[in-house]
Amino acid sequence: MAQDSGAFKKYGLDVKLIFLAGGLAPVAVMAGEVPFALMSAGVMVPAALRGAALIMVAALSNYLNQVLAVASEFTDLKQLRGKRIAIQRLSDLTHITAREALKHVGLLESDLQMQQIGGGPARFTALQTGNAQVAILTPPYSTRARKLGYRIPGQSSMI
Repeated sequence: MAQDSGAFKKYGLDVKLIFLAGGLAPVAVMAGEVPFALMSAGVMVPAALRGAALIMVAALSNYLNQVLAVASEFTDLKQLRGKRIAIQRLSDLTHITAREALKHVGLLESDLQMQQIGGGPARFTALQTGNAQVAILTPPYSTRARKLGYRIPGQSSMI
């Protein structure tokens, strides 16, 4: 929005916006490819804990907006054992979210098959086509999933 509205130019900033898939922003900063990046604490903090010289300047929100979306045929989360869960990629925030959400509902990461699918649109498509029975989604895909009848543990009638 800032680029489209001319805000960068208005304040004398010559900015080139680059999209990096989750987890790659700290790598790009550490490699000197970009001077700074917008990233979640979920990818910045683990990198910093491993010794990366990263500093968080601001946070856009104080909550995680990712949800575990489950195909409607599963009425009990224990039925998910052995099924596929769509994440963006291993070690990124979707992977961390999946692991913690599964733990919260009494499952282990090893109970499901982690599928590195890609961004939100790809994970939502994997869920819709049955290539994954569970997906980590963010708005607007989490909202669409709810409207289409996918279950969100903690926000639905899931056992």
